[in-house]
Amino acid sequence: NSTRSFYVLFMIVPMLVFISIQGVIRGYLSGAGFLSSSLYSNLILIVMSYVLSIVFSRIAYNYGIKINALMHVDDIACVYGAIGATLGISASCFISLIFILIMYLVHRGELKALTDKSIPEKNGRNWKCSADIIPSCLLFAQGGFLLFLDECIYLSAANRIHPGENNIENWGLYVGQCISLSVILIFISGLPFLKSWYGIHYGIVKKDFKVVKSRITDLIHFESMLIFPMVLWVMILAGTITNIVFGKTTDAAVNMIVLTVPIAMPGAFLIFHMFLLLHLKNNLLVAVNSVMGIVVHLVAVIIMTFAAGLGIHASMGAFFLSAIAIVILGIFEVKIMFDLKSDIFRIVLKPLLAAGISSVLCLLIDRLLVNLIGEVLTFIIAIIISYLAYMVLLIVLKAVNRYEVERMPFGDYFALLVDRIEKR
Repeated sequence: NSTRSFYVLFMIVPMLVFISIQGVIRGYLSGAGFLSSSLYSNLILIVMSYVLSIVFSRIAYNYGIKINALMHVDDIACVYGAIGATLGISASCFISLIFILIMYLVHRGELKALTDKSIPEKNGRNWKCSADIIPSCLLFAQGGFLLFLDECIYLSAANRIHPGENNIENWGLYVGQCISLSVILIFISGLPFLKSWYGIHYGIVKKDFKVVKSRITDLIHFESMLIFPMVLWVMILAGTITNIVFGKTTDAAVNMIVLTVPIAMPGAFLIFHMFLLLHLKNNLLVAVNSVMGIVVHLVAVIIMTFAAGLGIHASMGAFFLSAIAIVILGIFEVKIMFDLKSDIFRIVLKPLLAAGISSVLCLLIDRLLVNLIGEVLTFIIAIIISYLAYMVLLIVLKAVNRYEVERMPFGDYFALLVDRIEKR
């Protein structure tokens, strides 16, 4: 929220150049069979971006504090910090580019041999790959594009209706804390199940639909058992988490997190469904689902902004409604494709009930201990005790069997409880 913040945009230009060049080289190497080079390049980009953005922003911010004191202003340090963070990412893009260029030079002889042996291309202007590119671009650009539109709509409306409020600061909290936490939750919820995703895809390719049905049911069950407590615990501990991660918290940030992170619940299934359609190359459904989400989002954000006057909450509601719409459509598509019939009460509703009860315990622990032992210890104790209560509730409610319990963290210990209950 500073007139000097446009300097940050200067640091984005090198990023675009470095990423564009290495994107071409990555595609060339991957297409020639050297996929590991692209994977390592991406890993370098991610790790270095994380490290350098923090280091550079801290150095620049500390220097900016001195400039603030010297010039008797209060908005230079934050701009310097943002410039440092963006410069760190640009430097990471450059390092990744250097690596992929080295890999290109290393494999130059093999690439030349492949080129000499390759069959000449016929009708090269016929872009058959556009059938894959256009739906994929539509899908992957959807979130950022809608967030940008929401920002334009929100700021134009908010600055007109509430000119005295910190509208830009509120939007920064929304994007920097709420959206980021939601994305992290969705990522974490999908990471343990990548093997299952590929197993389902492999079963479809082999037309072993009986196994596919079983694996999809197991996937929905385990993702429900993971994502429900995670989301509810983050909602309960929002103030504690923001204090730990960001160094401070505000009522506005906590309220926005509580209203935003529930999108991770439909988001977990949405990511799996997107993965499945892309790997099955069902471009029609990819395009239909993306367009459906965009239309629902735009209609919702316009109505909630200009008719209901919800402000920043309009973006939260629109994203949640569009995710729900796509998930409902996706569930319908999966049921039609595989004639899927599942016990929703056991695989979804019982884990949700157990997560809700354990969240009450999590809330009590947070309220009792946070002012006595601090945020970090409170967070650790609340998560451990809530997890223990959650697992016991899953067993008591018969939402899991012994095999499913053993697959959970520390499942061998909880399996003993299953044995005792079954003996009774």
